[in-house]
Amino acid sequence: MKNNIMSNIDQLSIKGKDKLISELGYWPDFCDAKIFELLFRRNAEIGLELSMKLHYIDMELNRELLVKIVLHEVSNMRFDELMIDNVIDKLSISDSLVVEIEAAIGLFGHCKCKAIDVDVIASNPFTGQGHKMESKESNQRGQTLILLP
Repeated sequence: MKNNIMSNIDQLSIKGKDKLISELGYWPDFCDAKIFELLFRRNAEIGLELSMKLHYIDMELNRELLVKIVLHEVSNMRFDELMIDNVIDKLSISDSLVVEIEAAIGLFGHCKCKAIDVDVIASNPFTGQGHKMESKESNQRGQTLILLP
């Protein structure tokens, strides 16, 4: 869904945002994106890091993307309702880098971070059928991601 609410995204320091915007022509709110992977990692040097991979489909553009979002130096974190399937209703980022996930199904919550990285891992035409989605990350590990509708 095209996002008018997050017009502040241009002012935010989000590494890699230009690649995502160039793929879609806008910054999405990730409505109906499935949380494909969720990883919390604690590091003595950089603190807590939250990484998530989202399977996002834009029906108007006929595109499906696998997007990785990494939140660095996470604090003030609260997430609830983690389930087997987790679907985002809206992901928003405030000027102070507070990230909020509103759930369609499953996980919801918020956290504050000091930096955000975004990467489009894979981008393909949307066919509506489960198919292989090759990505540079999966190729490094010798794996292929199978995404089902």
